[in-house]
Amino acid sequence: MMKFRGETRFTALGQDWVLLFDFNALALFEEERGVPALDVIAGLEDEKTPPRITDLRLLLWTGLKRHQPEVTLEQAGDIMSAAPEALLQGINAALPPAPGQGPGKGPGKGKGRARGK
Repeated sequence: MMKFRGETRFTALGQDWVLLFDFNALALFEEERGVPALDVIAGLEDEKTPPRITDLRLLLWTGLKRHQPEVTLEQAGDIMSAAPEALLQGINAALPPAPGQGPGKGPGKGKGRARGK
């Protein structure tokens, strides 16, 4: 099992935020979405099938919840609009890419499942 390695801080909408993709954040994503979080993260680099906007917003929301428990899903969408790079920075802080792999693809990640299934 992989270790989660960190968190990232960023500013958006005039506020400082802390983004943490730990075990609990990924479990919350899976509870809310019903699909494996690591499959969705691995699929972020799939150029043929862009990620679902709702998945991006939900990933950001679950990563924000640890340090900002009051954050809403709508606020997460606003943050995505203001600082879209924060999501991949947070994912890479927690699951750094293996040598030769792009952002969002940590060690041992295969191709994601087809979306909508």
